[in-house]
Amino acid sequence: MAGLDKFLYRLMRVGEFPGSLKVLGKTVSGVKILLKDSAGKILLATGTTVPTDSTAGYAKGCIFIDTDVGAGSQGAYVNVGTTAACNFDVLTTIGANDVVTASIADDAVTLDKLVNITRGSMLVGGAANAPTELAAKASGQILVGNGTDLKSVAVSGDVTIAANGAVTIGAKKVLSTMLADAVLHVDKISLSKEDILTATTIKTLVAAPAEGYYLEFISASLTIKYSTAAYTGGGNISIGWVGGAALTGIASAANSFGKASDAILQFVPLSTAANTLVKETALGLQTAGQFTDPSTAAGTAEVTIAYRILPIEA
Repeated sequence: MAGLDKFLYRLMRVGEFPGSLKVLGKTVSGVKILLKDSAGKILLATGTTVPTDSTAGYAKGCIFIDTDVGAGSQGAYVNVGTTAACNFDVLTTIGANDVVTASIADDAVTLDKLVNITRGSMLVGGAANAPTELAAKASGQILVGNGTDLKSVAVSGDVTIAANGAVTIGAKKVLSTMLADAVLHVDKISLSKEDILTATTIKTLVAAPAEGYYLEFISASLTIKYSTAAYTGGGNISIGWVGGAALTGIASAANSFGKASDAILQFVPLSTAANTLVKETALGLQTAGQFTDPSTAAGTAEVTIAYRILPIEA
């Protein structure tokens, strides 16, 4: 009991927690000191005037209560300075809209503090630049900007895309115009009745290449679909330079558009001598004589031609 009696004596008579704090209630220069630490630094005080900045003796974190403030005003202050030079800032409650962007440290907002976002969605700038939730989880869709907004859209056209990112080119979607120079091109060209009745060049099959390039003819097939009656007149047909020499052997009128049945013909480069290739010139289906309509001919045809576009080497 002697130890407890001693503790209570020191607390009640001296105002001291042995070895740590002192409870005082002593007034110095208008400041009532209520609590000090074991080093004699003030931890809690009251008064009608907040201590002047740079005053010594107040522990960092010391609380000062201004007893002379008006109703509705905050009277509690905390020392944010040092023991050697105090600096008391008023303790205030955080009200609505009190925390501004400048008050938040960089990288201080964690994901846990963000409002929940629907799974598979993302935040984008919306109308009036306001944050807007964009659903981006539709299977096989991609994000595309349209000049104003970011949209989740389905891939369409020549390719499709799966949910795992695999892209598939559709059947018959790769055209010759998509191929690089020197790659084998294969085109299909339809011939109407009006084409078949055209003199000299029945149809241009491959347009003239750009300046500095030439066409290398590989082969072609002509599929003729007979209808009602054969065409009359005409002459030998071949494939060659539009307005120039033939590059292939010939098919007679009787075996081509003058035939009273379907026909499939193949044209290949002449093999008896080297062909002269002409730069920047188109390829066409040529006829030595113009075909005519006996009044009921209605046949059509299709040419499948293989070729390459090659540069003229310097």
